[in-house]
Amino acid sequence: MTSPAVTLRGVSAAHGATRDRPLDLDIVPGSRVWISGPSGVGKTSLLYVIGAMTLAQRGAVTVGGVAVSSSRVADQVRRDHVGFVLQDAQLVEHWTVERNLATMAGYDNAPQALERLESWGVPVEGRHPRSLSGGERQRIVTAGALAKGASVIVTDEPTSSLDETSRDAVIEAFRDAADAGAAVVVSSHDSAWSAWATQHVRLGRTDG
Repeated sequence: MTSPAVTLRGVSAAHGATRDRPLDLDIVPGSRVWISGPSGVGKTSLLYVIGAMTLAQRGAVTVGGVAVSSSRVADQVRRDHVGFVLQDAQLVEHWTVERNLATMAGYDNAPQALERLESWGVPVEGRHPRSLSGGERQRIVTAGALAKGASVIVTDEPTSSLDETSRDAVIEAFRDAADAGAAVVVSSHDSAWSAWATQHVRLGRTDG
């Protein structure tokens, strides 16, 4: 039996549906998990708990076999096990794209990210984030997260700024990452993820 990459037991996030309705969840390696639900329901809050970006308000979270019991442990778990694609594509504006990718993915893995971006038609050589469109920034962060080779990849609306062709290429890239053994967790309003997902977590409306 495959050990889960992520385990939640009685977990409540700071905001949204799980605050009052704690969640149990097992995410095994190779899973493609889609978190859906209306705005304000706590999709991003849950995603941040799964990726050890924030601590759960209640319950037990294990990522990569490590209990996320403190901020110090969470920092280590993020470094060792998790890749991120956040809705606000966070890049250091005064660094080149190449340096940003090296920081996200590791210097040895940066060429792989650059190769992926070239295949997606995103020119980056010598460019800085301030010269990029929103869609280009999203794909750069996605390429960096994928190249890191993390066992858990958490993504928040990774295709919100993309046209249909670019969106489909990114969805396929996340499918490939899961096929290679990563647990990929996507929070998104976009129903295009439905056919991609092997596991669906739908959060209901909050009571206010």
